[in-house]
Amino acid sequence: LLQGDGSRTVKLQHNRGGGGCFPLHYDNPGPPSRRALTCILYLNPGWAPGDGGELQLVPFMRRPVRIAPKHDRLAVFLSDRVLHRVLPSNKERFCLTVWLDGEGVNAPEDVGLRLPPSAMRDVPGTAASLFAQPAQRA
Repeated sequence: LLQGDGSRTVKLQHNRGGGGCFPLHYDNPGPPSRRALTCILYLNPGWAPGDGGELQLVPFMRRPVRIAPKHDRLAVFLSDRVLHRVLPSNKERFCLTVWLDGEGVNAPEDVGLRLPPSAMRDVPGTAASLFAQPAQRA
């Protein structure tokens, strides 16, 4: 991870509820972004099931994972590799997000999906390889 004031972005967020949500996205959609790590701290005392606003992580070729926005919970994931969204929120929701920049993020070999024809001979192996690379965004 990079160091210094210019290597991080901080956002305090308030969602009013009423079904508001965020669609599927990556926090690092590609160049020129250098975001490497997303850290979300939830600030919702009294959150209860049914309040909504859960973070849904959709790891490449894996089952989605729901994370309840409970007070003092910290969710950390790779900005350029984990597709995610916020499910509809029925109640007010607060969070503090910090994005940390990294060196070598969005290298040319990471931002374009280039597979040789031989990749189709070992589909599970190719899928496992792609799971560990940001090229899944291509």
